[in-house]
Amino acid sequence: MIGWKFTVSSTIMIDGLGFWDEAGDGLLVVHEVGLWNGDGSTLLVSATVNNFGTGAVSTSPDGFWRFQSVPPRVLPPGDYVVGGTVASFDPVRSNFTSSMPITTVPGVSYVEPRYKSAFALEYPPGLPPIPIDSLGPNLRLGVHEVSVPALSPVGVAALATLLCAAGAAHLRSRKRRTRI
Repeated sequence: MIGWKFTVSSTIMIDGLGFWDEAGDGLLVVHEVGLWNGDGSTLLVSATVNNFGTGAVSTSPDGFWRFQSVPPRVLPPGDYVVGGTVASFDPVRSNFTSSMPITTVPGVSYVEPRYKSAFALEYPPGLPPIPIDSLGPNLRLGVHEVSVPALSPVGVAALATLLCAAGAAHLRSRKRRTRI
């Protein structure tokens, strides 16, 4: 298991989990990716990332991210860890911090790498045994807009009738209270 801890400073929404595809020529293995709260007590969402995942560009010209969609999830400010399974022969992007700066979306700050020797998806609680920053797993920022549907003339009339009825009921209740 490799991963990284990050801090969210302002609320974000994610809609996908992903894994780095070094050289952009396809993943050698399927990766289980999970997102946990900062102390690892809760797995918030997980996904299986494979070559059928949606691709996304990176600030690195050496590959791109493959993402699997997950139900939209709001992440309030706090600490989180994203981690994924990796095979020993799988090419992951190592030493990001020495070769280029880590770039995150606004409101998200990289904290440290995470690691756990495991054969399945588990929270990676510790630092790697050697000082490398292997960024394989990642998350995709969701863009979800709230829209208000337009009302037809019939809908506007119905809404006006409803508001008038509510107003009349309110006036009747006020008159009853003042008579007592």
